Amino acid sequence: MNRGLVALGDSITRGHGEPMLGLHFQSWALWLAEALGLPCTNLAVDGAVAGSVLSEQVPRLDGPYALGCLYVGVNDARDPAWDAGRYERDLRA
Repeated sequence: MNRGLVALGDSITRGHGEPMLGLHFQSWALWLAEALGLPCTNLAVDGAVAGSVLSEQVPRLDGPYALGCLYVGVNDARDPAWDAGRYERDLRA
């Protein structure tokens, strides 16, 4: 059974917010799933960093999926304790 598109990441992937320019705010992953005619499973969480995607979202995967999308890094880079090596390690994992 193919579960469509799965999205992992932070608030940009989660896609909640106020309407803009006459369009309702929605996850870019959901726009993509709709364009491809796929169901969408969005596991993204506001404030997520690469490490939390790895430890909290990846274990929730219940594939197989036709397509996986990941957007994470903004919250990592905004942290004063930014560690590029840790980010790279978590992202690769």
